Amino acid sequence: MTDTPDHTKWSLPLRRPCSADPRRRRTERALRIGAYALLAVILLAVAMQFQHGTAKRIKDDDPTSKGAMARWRGPFRQFWAGEDIYAVARHPNMPFTVIVLSPLAYLPPAAMAAVLSALKLAVLAASILMAARLAGHGRSGTRDWVVGLALLWSLQLLIGDLQHGKTNTFVLGLLLLHLWLYRMGKDLPAGAALAAAICLKMTPALFVLYWLYQRNWRLLAGVAVAGAVFVVGVPVLAVGPGRYVSLMDSWLNGLVKPGLVEGAWFPIHINQSMSGVMSRYFLVGPNGDIFWNPDDFHVHGQQEQMGWITLVALPAPVVKMMLRCGQVLVVAAIAWAIGWRT
Repeated sequence: MTDTPDHTKWSLPLRRPCSADPRRRRTERALRIGAYALLAVILLAVAMQFQHGTAKRIKDDDPTSKGAMARWRGPFRQFWAGEDIYAVARHPNMPFTVIVLSPLAYLPPAAMAAVLSALKLAVLAASILMAARLAGHGRSGTRDWVVGLALLWSLQLLIGDLQHGKTNTFVLGLLLLHLWLYRMGKDLPAGAALAAAICLKMTPALFVLYWLYQRNWRLLAGVAVAGAVFVVGVPVLAVGPGRYVSLMDSWLNGLVKPGLVEGAWFPIHINQSMSGVMSRYFLVGPNGDIFWNPDDFHVHGQQEQMGWITLVALPAPVVKMMLRCGQVLVVAAIAWAIGWRT
């Protein structure tokens, strides 16, 4: 099932009510330009802060590089040196993601931070326009106050992603691209964009459930074909079949299987999943308040293991029951959102 393609002439998907009074109309235009300029200044300031932090760490010879991408520079280079980065530490990225992001790892740290920030700002700008276009449902545009409210609501998350050099902005851009392509009637490319988002972070796979419910087999075919190319084809061409099988075996058995099948908590502080958060807050000991991970820093073993404050120490079975209840609530919310209502 596909929406009617939007074949209207492209324009900025933003609109505002025009005042009949010329003087008031000029004031409104100035306020509108000022608001978007303020947003641009805030995001540019955050990007410059990230750049400054990275440069300062380089100058001070600080091994704890700023941002996720900076932390991954070492493992990415080890990957191309023939090492199994999944056997040494629980590196989160699958081989395809490592291959795609590797060019950044070979830039000087300051240049890497600048390129990463520029890419993320460009993706963020495109994401705002795509979201406004989607919210317009084929009309002339989305009102400014709606766009402004959405940006205000999400500003802290966007700033946090820019400050910490993560890849969530790229995931956001790919998700909106997949929805925009779907709205344009291009289901196969939409599926490819969704597959790329899933490769960066597994959470977007929830959209697969929605498209199954919608019986959009064409878009799901795009996800399957592109997913096979991304997960299997590209890494096999890059590292060879034998090494690819070894790397995927380490990644699946070291990270995915323990979490999905064996009930591992993975309480390290970079794990933002429900199980990781609940284990840090409600467990103590080896499965509880760990705030350290070898993959986080280049100086493995030289940091003190810091404890996360446990709110209430509960038995593991009780925490697991709380976790299952939370998971059921999430699934129920998704089911309600897509229309499985009684």
